[in-house]
Amino acid sequence: MKSDSQKIQEKILTVSGNGKGKKEAMADALSKISKSISQDMDLTIQITPVSVEVVEARVNEYIEHFLFFFLPRKREMYQVTLRVKTEIKYLDLKEIEFIKNQVADPNGIQLPRFFSRQREE
Repeated sequence: MKSDSQKIQEKILTVSGNGKGKKEAMADALSKISKSISQDMDLTIQITPVSVEVVEARVNEYIEHFLFFFLPRKREMYQVTLRVKTEIKYLDLKEIEFIKNQVADPNGIQLPRFFSRQREE
């Protein structure tokens, strides 16, 4: 009994990420794609980003001090929000028919043969 349970769906997601650098912020946002898709789908096989659009990109600058006064230095924190159009291949587990077999307990203890034989009188 074969059924084609592999499905393809397109989905548009909005994800955001933070980081100390541009690459780190982008990587943080893109890594959230898989997590948000896996919450909705049964079993994801492949996620392919079709297009990526930058909705918002910010850099927050601040001055950091050691012990409130010493060694001031300029720090930057990057934030990015992306709109990603993805193509998702997944398995629909509701359409898969499982065949039921009755088997012995695979974790059970196997008794030696002389315990399972009936006594002859």
